[in-house]
Amino acid sequence: MTDTAASGMIVLQGNRMEDLRDLTLKWLGRRPLHPLARTLFLVQSNGIAQWLKTSIAERQGAPGYGICLGTDVALPARLQWQAY
Repeated sequence: MTDTAASGMIVLQGNRMEDLRDLTLKWLGRRPLHPLARTLFLVQSNGIAQWLKTSIAERQGAPGYGICLGTDVALPARLQWQAY
């Protein structure tokens, strides 16, 4: 039996983006999703979305060659329409 995260929603909020990113990557490292599962991050702006994807790619890949795969980012309104 593998220790994988179940489908669901985790809500983290704070005012330090770097701490939120680090906590999220630690969580995903301890409880990895299925290799083909997608992770959705809800962010407040397109700028934060780009920063998050770039930051994840830098931390998960080889130095200079990081790639952020299986990750979706959405703004609140987009997520609301998709849920609707």
